[in-house]
Amino acid sequence: MFKRRTALLLLAPLLLTLGCLGSRFSVPDVQRLSNEEFGRPSDGLLQRADLQQVVDVQVLRRGVELIPFLNHADAAVRARAAFALGSVQDPTAVPELLGRLADVDANVRADAAFALGQTADSTATPTLLNALRSESIELVQAELVEAIGKTGDQDALLDLLEIDLPDGVEHVRLLAIARFGLRDIHHPNAVTHLLTQHRE
Repeated sequence: MFKRRTALLLLAPLLLTLGCLGSRFSVPDVQRLSNEEFGRPSDGLLQRADLQQVVDVQVLRRGVELIPFLNHADAAVRARAAFALGSVQDPTAVPELLGRLADVDANVRADAAFALGQTADSTATPTLLNALRSESIELVQAELVEAIGKTGDQDALLDLLEIDLPDGVEHVRLLAIARFGLRDIHHPNAVTHLLTQHRE
């Protein structure tokens, strides 16, 4: 009981922070893939009819029609489709989104991770963890960590604590621990991690 109370006390500031966040996590101090300082990198949406077509389908919430765009030759279209699926949250898109975690383009990988987190499908967690272990781009790492915080069980929490992450992504891991806590998933190792980071 004491450990659980300690965990909740440590998580309280993080939970308040989560309440102030939008649906997409901003990672201002990690490597960016465009000149955008915050949020999702710009893809020229206002100037591109093909990207606007993806958004039109998104507005209609036709997830099945968005899935083919994930295999488009243009990485910007693939990324926009993955991002759109994060809004539509169509569970039938999960297998294709999992495949995009290995995309050659980092923005596609980031948007696919974001979309998978939004679906909250626990079956995605093992692939998200495997992708995180091999990912080198901090923007993508951050999205993977956040998605794991939304989808993982206690085993996933323990796995997440063991993965070596750069300093620029550590605050995302702390927020992911808070997300686990919101879903009533706790572990003493998570408390230890929070205490260690607090001392640093």
